[in-house]
Amino acid sequence: DSAGVSAGEPGTLACAARVEPAASAPSPASLPTPGTAPVARTTQPVAAFLGDSYTTGYNSFGLGAAGWPAIVSAALGLQPLNRAVAGTGFVNPGWTNQPIRTRVEAVVKANPRVVFLAGGHNDRRYGATSAMAAAVPVIDRLHAALPGSALVIVGPIWQSGSVPSALWSLNDQLRQKAASIGAVFIDPVRGGWFAGTWQQLISADGIHPTNAGHRRIADLVGAYLMVDMAHF
Repeated sequence: DSAGVSAGEPGTLACAARVEPAASAPSPASLPTPGTAPVARTTQPVAAFLGDSYTTGYNSFGLGAAGWPAIVSAALGLQPLNRAVAGTGFVNPGWTNQPIRTRVEAVVKANPRVVFLAGGHNDRRYGATSAMAAAVPVIDRLHAALPGSALVIVGPIWQSGSVPSALWSLNDQLRQKAASIGAVFIDPVRGGWFAGTWQQLISADGIHPTNAGHRRIADLVGAYLMVDMAHF
């Protein structure tokens, strides 16, 4: 897996354009009835995203086409399906009472080409053990229900180089889980995504990335996918 890859300088998503979206046979319901003109299909394969405000965008930054999910999806030639919810985590229900597990079935139903699971930031006060206990059923459900989809697990993204110890531990446990099922693991913690001078890409609230910060996340995700193209 890509666990040993270091994400320092931003990469490029150019390689992702080589991904061939999976072809699927039309369902019986989509076939025209005799004597009728065929209906044009515009359905595009999906890239689904689960996570928190680092994935939804927040405070006018990283929204819509400016967010890393949209940027990565465009490079992969896929339609983004963003089912992340700000403020939530694997354990943390956030202010909407929607921890990540409550969004999984919406992703499964979409039968995506690839699933990006990027959570954990908001679980630091619950501890790594509780967060991982909640993450495992999410990962197992995605893995079992979507055997033809690529699964990309992104470790907790932090706004500086001072990552809480609970998230270091959660990050490493997520890495091990990804390896055990053959998923791609992307490591923002050891990559120091917003450490040092990169912290200038965090907005004035001190937590959330700016649009430039989202472009950095997209570039770093792309750098990992270059190494793990075999998963696609």
